[in-house]
Amino acid sequence: MPSQRFVFCPLFAVLSAVFLLSLSMANADETRYVKLSSAISPSAVAPGGSAVLQVTLKVSPKVHIYAVDPGQPSLIPTKFTPSTAKGITFGAPVYPAAQPYSEAGVKANVYRGTVVIKVPVKVARSAAPGVESVNGSVYLQGCTDFACYPPQTLAVHQQLTVK
Repeated sequence: MPSQRFVFCPLFAVLSAVFLLSLSMANADETRYVKLSSAISPSAVAPGGSAVLQVTLKVSPKVHIYAVDPGQPSLIPTKFTPSTAKGITFGAPVYPAAQPYSEAGVKANVYRGTVVIKVPVKVARSAAPGVESVNGSVYLQGCTDFACYPPQTLAVHQQLTVK
């Protein structure tokens, strides 16, 4: 019998290592259910001019994020929050239309696929020529039909040239 225990222990160790490795790989995927990109158009404006910051979220298949108005107070909405910037003011973000979603009798509003948030940006008339940072963040929570990922904040960074 001692030889059987000796075989079992290394086998158990190998199986445990494989299991822990698969868990660490699953945890790494939790931050990859949405990809953020952004652009500002036009990229150069005169003082007193306007531009639009476009934030694009590409949500993985079989995952949804809750809409800005998720339909239930206990759900975490997707929300863009601007950072303060000298000589830059932000208008109210314009979110896309939400899709209805229902799971286990709970109705919600969600986004799936490609989600585009448009944020008006205004440059002060007194702004000096140069490059200004246009920054913000998107707070969101992704879920599948079975579970939700932890909420996360994604940074948005763009530059706007003042002519």
